[in-house]
This record gives sequence, structure tokens and C-alpha cells, in this order.
Amino acid sequence: MDAQLDDTVDQPQKDYFDQIAECMEKDSRVILCGPEPGWLYTLQQSSKSFGVVDNIAWSAARHHMKVPIVLSGDTHYYSRYAGDDGVTQFITSGGGGAFLHGTHWLKDKVELEEKLGQCLLARRQGEVA
Repeated sequence: MDAQLDDTVDQPQKDYFDQIAECMEKDSRVILCGPEPGWLYTLQQSSKSFGVVDNIAWSAARHHMKVPIVLSGDTHYYSRYAGDDGVTQFITSGGGGAFLHGTHWLKDKVELEEKLGQCLLARRQGEVA
């Protein structure tokens, strides 16, 4: 997914994903790769970055697909949260560059409100700073 530095996925990308999803078998698994770990920014009122992932994840759910991994870079550390659904892993793997960011500020649990009306709690599984 490409949010074009705007915290949104444009309509052509949504349409493309829907077209591909319609051709996939029910219960297919999809790895979503997003521009930033929006699940970590859900507590910031001004941030819409989780909407980028949520919008495409909603489309996957509508087509009866599973999303076992949501992968992002953007920040220079590794972290992984496991969804309480027993399926989804939220991975940030943005190492590289001239330095690494610390992970001491990450919360142990992140509460994500989904469009499906469910609440998914992601629990941090491990980290390498």
C-alpha cells in the first residue's frame, strides 16, 4: 500500500486490491505491507495512518480473506505485536540507516478499533532495539 505521504490510500489502489481479491479463493491469506506502523499511532488523534491498513484489511475481510501479517518499516527498530484473534501479527521492521530508534516507548498492548465492529488487542511479543 502506498499512502503517498498523505495517510490515505487512493481510490485506484482500493479498486486494484478489490479486483485482485475477487479472483482469489475464499480463505486466502494476504500479507499487507504498509508505509508506516499505523497501529502504534492510534492514540494520536491527528494520525490517520492506521486507516491506510484498515481500509485494505476491511476489503480483505469482505472478500473472506485472512490477514496473518501486517508489515511495515518507516521506523528504525523491530517490534512485533500479536493480535488477540490468534491470527494477525503486526510487525515493524525498519532497521537500517545510520542509527536505530529505541523501543522503550512502545506500549505492551495496543487497542485497535476495526471497521468490522470488533476490538482487536495487539500484544507486544518481543523487540530488538
